[in-house]
Amino acid sequence: MADVLQTLRDRYGDEPHPQDLPVERLTIRQNRLRSRLEVVDDQLAELTAERRRLVEEDARIELMRTTLVDDVAERIRRRHNEGWSPTPVTGYRVWAVVENRLQGATGHVWESARIDAECDRSRANRDLPHTDSHCSRFGHGCGIYAAKDPTRLEEGQSSWVLGVVHLSGKVVEHDHGYRAARAGVKAVAAQAEGRLLATCDSALISDLFTDPIATIRRSGRVIEAVLHGTALLEVIEDLEREMERWT
Repeated sequence: MADVLQTLRDRYGDEPHPQDLPVERLTIRQNRLRSRLEVVDDQLAELTAERRRLVEEDARIELMRTTLVDDVAERIRRRHNEGWSPTPVTGYRVWAVVENRLQGATGHVWESARIDAECDRSRANRDLPHTDSHCSRFGHGCGIYAAKDPTRLEEGQSSWVLGVVHLSGKVVEHDHGYRAARAGVKAVAAQAEGRLLATCDSALISDLFTDPIATIRRSGRVIEAVLHGTALLEVIEDLEREMERWT
């Protein structure tokens, strides 16, 4: 509108009239407002970039912090004769996605990516997992199970999670796997609704155990078919190589 007025004034050599002052004032006010908006937009762009950098840095620090906390905690356990494994033992587990929860082979729901073993026979939770054959309700008895070889695991048809776990505390070795006092999930290949999420990011793994479907939808990539066999092993091997770079 102000441009129209200026065009007419230029055409007829007209000067601003006192009655035009409200328009002039609004034009000046609007110009100032738009200048301020440009400054705010620039600040928002800078803040968005800074936030992205901070989120990425936070994820890296969290991964390093978790690794260091695990190390210090394990040293404390060893000083008090609680832990038997001097270094974490790597194993593999598979969970089914059931009603938006991650469920293990025995039906136990994992609410977190870190878990401590319990004895189903309500025995004292000292010296877990037990090795005296008095609590062998399932397999070899109590403890958190993990396979030595991911090829021995049977994943689900469409919605499942295959994980690399670090076993610590007392770890009992068997022919094809382990039983441990505690376990922490370090990497996952999660598949659901035509998407695959492969990550060793601790924050994403934590989100996955809280809300698996939403996490896979948000952070997974679309795949043409369910992965099995060699393709699945390649995903796990890539994750393990990425984990090694951090350690």
